[in-house]
Amino acid sequence: MSSIPTSTTISTVALEEAEAHLVNARQMVNRHEWDEALTEIAEALRLAPDYAAAYAQRGDVNLVLGALDEALADYTAALERDAANAAYYYDRGVAYIAGGELENAVADFSQAIDLAPDLVDAFYQRGLAYADRDDRDRALDDLARAVEIDQEYAEAFYHLGRLLVLDGRTDDAIARFTTAIEQDDEYDLPYLGRALLFQESGRVAEAIADLEAVLELSGDDETIAAAAARLAELR
Repeated sequence: MSSIPTSTTISTVALEEAEAHLVNARQMVNRHEWDEALTEIAEALRLAPDYAAAYAQRGDVNLVLGALDEALADYTAALERDAANAAYYYDRGVAYIAGGELENAVADFSQAIDLAPDLVDAFYQRGLAYADRDDRDRALDDLARAVEIDQEYAEAFYHLGRLLVLDGRTDDAIARFTTAIEQDDEYDLPYLGRALLFQESGRVAEAIADLEAVLELSGDDETIAAAAARLAELR
């Protein structure tokens, strides 16, 4: 989060009061009190109209509420006041992803990476965006960079495995799914991905064990149905 920008037109007292309102807003966000949070942010901006972090926080709330246009406007306002903040580019990129604007998302994630070369989530999200654009090579590069930066990033290992499956690199994919499970043994999707490869490779007992893990861990009906169907085939 950026600091409050210095202003010759807003008093130090007003800035401090604005920051206090933003602290209150964040506490309300943690309690999912969205309307109250928006009220606190509005007061912060009334006191300090150039408070970039307040615009970014309002963008976060609007994004959660599904108000994508408002979220994008807020992140843009934050960037207009703090153009060197990598987090704001990243946040706007996430909003673009939510709206299906992949090109804009990639541009913002790239800008975030330029400003913060080790911003692991930007590599991860840009990798997923590239994958959605069927740009597999760039997606693989970004996800590989994500797990290089954070070797405990289970989701990145899982999606890297999925792309390796598409490349026909079964052993490498199994290794990535296995690493994802090692980093988060309650993450259901790597078990499913690995089970399908085990099944294709004739490793039936291992496939059954992974599918049973999916049924135990998953709370997603579609994932559970897929695992149950495969399990029925193997039994």
